[in-house]
Amino acid sequence: MPRHCFALDLKNDPDSIARYRKWHAPGEKWAAAERIYALSEQP
Repeated sequence: MPRHCFALDLKNDPDSIARYRKWHAPGEKWAAAERIYALSEQP
């Protein structure tokens, strides 16, 4: 199975950094992951 790794270069932009931290905070759900999960649950 191939392994995929992604890299991200953060810019020194407080708004972008805050958005990144919110998306990756414990308990946050990613909308794309939820959609994929929902599709996988359909018969």
